[in-house]
Amino acid sequence: MANPIVLYDGHCNLCNHSVSFIRKRDKRYRFVFVSSLSEQGMSLMKEFGIQHIGYESIVLIEDGVAFQKSTAVLRICRNLPLFWPVLSVFLIIPRPIRDWFYNIVARNRYK
Repeated sequence: MANPIVLYDGHCNLCNHSVSFIRKRDKRYRFVFVSSLSEQGMSLMKEFGIQHIGYESIVLIEDGVAFQKSTAVLRICRNLPLFWPVLSVFLIIPRPIRDWFYNIVARNRYK
């Protein structure tokens, strides 16, 4: 099984901070990080049918499936140490509701 891949926008400060946050806690080096703007990132987006992740989204490719926005974040948390996996309980909330909150944070990331 391949390591999960985190696709992120290299221009977004929130995305860059998120990547730093994950790297700091990923002591098992489980995640691979790829900028969506890189050749590899564009190839992965094409392979998984992702048009454009934009400045407001993060993608997790895990076990051959691409997850976006809140689902990606919560599935990443599931693989971090300490209390972070507890947050994955929010996966029971319907995705449109979770993504609504995610989008609010994404739209206000510079404020």
